[in-house]
Amino acid sequence: MSKKRKILILTFSGIFIFIIGGWILLNYLLLLFFEGEYRHYDEGLTIEIHNKTGEPIQNLDFILGNIEHPSFQKVASIYSLDPDTNMKITSSKIRKANFDLSLFLNYKDNSTSLLYIPVAEPYKIVAIINIINIDNKGNLTIECGGYDGIFQHEIELREDESS
Repeated sequence: MSKKRKILILTFSGIFIFIIGGWILLNYLLLLFFEGEYRHYDEGLTIEIHNKTGEPIQNLDFILGNIEHPSFQKVASIYSLDPDTNMKITSSKIRKANFDLSLFLNYKDNSTSLLYIPVAEPYKIVAIINIINIDNKGNLTIECGGYDGIFQHEIELREDESS
């Protein structure tokens, strides 16, 4: 093999390695950017619940599903959450689905969608839930935000409309 050919092969190999390395670095930086404050959470599912009501809350169920399959995967149940306490639920496995997912909160036989996950197999889901009020009918007012595996969600105020 001639010297020019060896130099040409080494040059193209170096360019190829540089492009692949740049692509990997760019994807990693984009992932860090989109995860933002949620990058320190482990892969899998993480749910943080903060009871800021001053009252105990009982029987909260968290389910991954969608409108057609709302009870696809029960991920956690909380039988009692004391006033002014926090709880963190983690799971390293998220079952693969054939549809987009949502994280639902079931409370008093009413289901509230907390977080929409636009992929069928997310590698990371983070939901931060602040329960800030219980009205005289037992309805919860919550703030929920998090990360769906692609984008961060800003905290928004939601009210559980159980009756």
